[in-house]
Amino acid sequence: MDFVKKKRSTSLKEKLVEICFRDFQNGFFLACFKIFHTHQIVLRLVLIVFVLVSTSFASYLVVSSVLDYFSYEVISTSRTIYEEAHFEFPKVTFCNVNPFTTKYAVEFLRNVSKEIQYDLDIFNLTQMSSFTFNQKDTLINDVYTRANILILNKYFKNENRKRLGHSIEDILIKCKFNGENCFATDFTWKFDR
Repeated sequence: MDFVKKKRSTSLKEKLVEICFRDFQNGFFLACFKIFHTHQIVLRLVLIVFVLVSTSFASYLVVSSVLDYFSYEVISTSRTIYEEAHFEFPKVTFCNVNPFTTKYAVEFLRNVSKEIQYDLDIFNLTQMSSFTFNQKDTLINDVYTRANILILNKYFKNENRKRLGHSIEDILIKCKFNGENCFATDFTWKFDR
C-alpha cells in the first residue's frame, strides 16, 4: 500500500503573507507591513513616504538602465589635422614603348634599312608592297633590332638619342605639385634602356 501526502491548498492571501514574512529581512517588505500595523499616524506617513520614494527611485533606475541598454549609444571622436608638408619633387618617368617617334627617327630608321639592304627603303610604300607579310615582318624586325643595337652603343651621342623621341615640351600638357605649377624645366632627360 502506498501512502501519498496530500497537499493542502492555500489561498492567495496566505501565499502573499508567506512571501512577505519570508522576505522580512528586506526593508521594503518590512516597511510595507508596518504601514498597516502601525497605529501612530506620523510613523505611518513617514513609512508611506519612504516606500513611495524608494519605489519611484528604484523604478527610475530600472527604466533608465533598460533605456540606456537599448539606445546602443557609441561615443566616437573624430579630429581632422591639416599639416602643411612640403615634399621634394618625386622622380617621374615618361617612357615611350617605341623610342622612334620623330622625323629624325624616321630618317635614322631609313638609313638603318639601307645599311641592311642598300636599295631598300622601308618607308617607301611602292617598294614595300612587293614583299609578302612574312618578308615585311622579318625586314622590320631586322631594322628595329639593328637600330636598337646602334642607339645602345656607347659611342652614340645623347643628343642624337634625345632627337629620336619626343621632348618633354611635346608631351607635358599640365603639371601641378604641392599646389604649384611645374614646367618642362623641372624635369631632366635621362636615357635608360
